[in-house]
Amino acid sequence: PRTSRQIVNELHSMLHNAGLPTPYVLVGHSQGALYLQLFGRLHPHEVASAVFLDPLSSDNQRFEAELKPDIYKNSGVDRLPPIKSLGTLQRLGLMRMFRGTAETRLLAPHRHLPATTREVIWQHYTLPKACAAMVDEYNQNRTPANSAEVRSAGEFPHVPLKVIYHSP
Repeated sequence: PRTSRQIVNELHSMLHNAGLPTPYVLVGHSQGALYLQLFGRLHPHEVASAVFLDPLSSDNQRFEAELKPDIYKNSGVDRLPPIKSLGTLQRLGLMRMFRGTAETRLLAPHRHLPATTREVIWQHYTLPKACAAMVDEYNQNRTPANSAEVRSAGEFPHVPLKVIYHSP
């Protein structure tokens, strides 16, 4: 399963196998920031500083439990429906036909990036394995067990930290 711990273990292994020297500057967006929170808690001596961009909370599943269903649905917190829609388009072979609509929704946060960079991001979204991994990771992060593991892994190291949220 694509649990936070599994992803952190893969990242840790990749960084060490690449021979990158510690300590690291961690930069993570959304769900990636959640993984880096756990990375820092599990490997505090390997972290120099961190930047979290619109980080996902380790208590993210509480939104669904505590908000009224209509408020939750319209909040934008639940990213699973668009991810599943993308998977459906992939399975039906309709990605090209709906590229304009899907790309507009998926790449909206990246609209200021160069076209070549947006194309690389789009190509990633169109990989069937990427969509399946996104669904699995998203579902894993919504479980109380995953949240408890992140919170119980110890304190985040006392390093320079910046949290940046977008404004609507």
